Amino acid sequence: MLTLAIDCSARLCAAALHQDEADRILASMSPDIGRGHAEQLPGIVASVLAEAGRQLTQVDRIGVTIGPGSFAGIRVGVSFARG
Repeated sequence: MLTLAIDCSARLCAAALHQDEADRILASMSPDIGRGHAEQLPGIVASVLAEAGRQLTQVDRIGVTIGPGSFAGIRVGVSFARG
């Protein structure tokens, strides 16, 4: 099972891909961007997936930080996860 984890609640805009069976992180990225999470998150997720050699269609579940933190950033993460 593949889990995509997203955290946009702070200055960092983080994404990681975790393989549950092996309990290991396949790829991760967490640049300190300050603002602009909505613009940066799709590219960060694409980079993480590419580094892991996976596609979004292979992801089984998505986890998103829901706080505490920036309300706007949390909305970005949740909106991205919902599609």
